[in-house]
Amino acid sequence: MTGLVLQGINNIFTVMHENQTRLCRLKGKVLDGAENSYNPLAPGDLVEFEGELILRRHPRRNCLFRWNRKRNNMQAVAANVDQVVLFGSVGEPPFRPRFIDRALVLAELAGIPAVVVINKSDLTATAAEQERIDVYRQVGYRVHRISALTGDGLEDLRHILADKRSVLYGQSGVGKSSCINAMYPDCKLKTGEVSRKHNRGRHTTNYGRLLTAAELGSQGSATAIIDTPGIRELHIMGYTEYEIASGYREIAALAPGCSYNGCTHIHEPDCAVRAAVDRGELHPDRFASYAKTRADMQDLTKQYGVPRFDA
Repeated sequence: MTGLVLQGINNIFTVMHENQTRLCRLKGKVLDGAENSYNPLAPGDLVEFEGELILRRHPRRNCLFRWNRKRNNMQAVAANVDQVVLFGSVGEPPFRPRFIDRALVLAELAGIPAVVVINKSDLTATAAEQERIDVYRQVGYRVHRISALTGDGLEDLRHILADKRSVLYGQSGVGKSSCINAMYPDCKLKTGEVSRKHNRGRHTTNYGRLLTAAELGSQGSATAIIDTPGIRELHIMGYTEYEIASGYREIAALAPGCSYNGCTHIHEPDCAVRAAVDRGELHPDRFASYAKTRADMQDLTKQYGVPRFDA
């Protein structure tokens, strides 16, 4: 039988088949179709199972990964999704564009369309924050301001999520769960407050979970949401420096104009990317974000080595 993985905790997976769920485990230590994976299954995976045993994983249409520092492995966050909805906020926790940049790179490298959602529209963004938010629109991303508190923009967000399988991804405390509760009251997800000491969110979602249309109160639709734990730090590992550059849309568009094949855009002469920064055509903070992401990956690779990565 074919089932849909809704969540996994301690290698026990909730699998749905014909609108019925059951708890299943892997047959043996290695799952057929996922022999080299750190976590072989993620919400959204399709599997073959018999009774309570998962036999194999179907090939994935796509998969969003993040680096697990503790295990030095690429961890599957969500599989077979239609879009990544990246949450940020202004106020508390503060707007962190470098986090959104890196999450967008991961979505680009996974080949998954991304939407940027900025929560707490009831608070006024600073001029610098608004300028940085506008950059995402300028490079072609859909950007939406919403407020889980007042309901502003939530109906538009519901339309964006309608009849799609979306993975919600963001820092701790930016209001993902609050927005889901406001749009889909039947869910009643646990929410938390921002730590006053560190100005960061506290984890309220502890594991990835696929919420079906029935759970969302949208019976008869294809809407599904994968709610993921909030993230406090995000590093990109498992990719080359050239792949990282390709994850920044405007840098990828400019790169063919560089004089040197394989230009890193850091030190080579006649670099079209740096020239665009000098002309004011490429936002300097987006370029600085790329340079910092690349440098972080190099430093972490020296410290940890290249992580295992099996898609």
